[in-house]
Amino acid sequence: MVKRLQSAKVTAFKPSWPFAPAIIGSVFMGASPIFVRIADIGPNAIGFYRMLLSLPLLWVWMHFEQKINPQSIMPFSKKDFTIAAFAGFFLAGDLGIWHFSLNLTTVVNATLFNYCTPFFVPLIMWFFFSTKPTLVFVCTLVMAIIGSIILTGESVSLSMDHLWGDILALLSAIFFSGYIVMIKQLRLKFNAPTLLFWTGISTAFFLGLFSFSLGEDYIPDTHNDWIAIVGLVVMVHLGGQGLLSYAMGEISASLISIVMMIAPIVAAITAWILFSETMDWHHMVGAAIILISIVIARKSERKMDKKIEKRYGP
Repeated sequence: MVKRLQSAKVTAFKPSWPFAPAIIGSVFMGASPIFVRIADIGPNAIGFYRMLLSLPLLWVWMHFEQKINPQSIMPFSKKDFTIAAFAGFFLAGDLGIWHFSLNLTTVVNATLFNYCTPFFVPLIMWFFFSTKPTLVFVCTLVMAIIGSIILTGESVSLSMDHLWGDILALLSAIFFSGYIVMIKQLRLKFNAPTLLFWTGISTAFFLGLFSFSLGEDYIPDTHNDWIAIVGLVVMVHLGGQGLLSYAMGEISASLISIVMMIAPIVAAITAWILFSETMDWHHMVGAAIILISIVIARKSERKMDKKIEKRYGP
């Protein structure tokens, strides 16, 4: 099995700084709550259209990658398709639950709790793959969380009125953590567009099922609906999710989860530019702490990847 994984490993072009796609992807992902909130259709429905309309573009990207990189492979076994289906289910759970939480709590709360994945990804990796987080990584995780709290501290509103929305946002982080771990394992064998295409089919199916079962309004008939759908497809899914999936071929799942905490920084800067919200010194301090923690985590992440590859793959 190890030999087969080694022979099948994707050898696509590697940028001189493979960390860049993860950062850019996280910036794009930070726009997700804006598009979700302006849509008038149901939370699962908006996720369904995001996945469904991205599939043709992913199919083109996948076959273009196949032509320029003949060593890229397609899923070939029942196990591959099963893992991809489960990854799609976890992403559907994340999107459906998080989109729903945005209607029950504030955008800041939903974003902050949804990006608690750095807590859960290392725990999943430790439990299932025996990759115990290093002390340096734990310290950087604490730094990133503290930075996020400082960054969003005055905007976070904790109350019983938002309790269920906050709980759902936190639950969505658990689902997304499972998705990240599965994608990381599949990324050892397949390229990014292949992963996004096959997991996207599963995600679209489950989100469509959730939307229909809950009786949501799933027909986009307003300008806001189509603006949200196009933004989610092009910027968030193809741009954000695509770059993050690409980056997982180079850096660990745990580090990806920390890098994604750039999203609150993007939200704060966007609010400052577009809505003239105040950008005080504590916002800058919080953002600086997050960025420093990401740089430190980058230096320690290679040890975690080497443990995984030594035991489970190339």
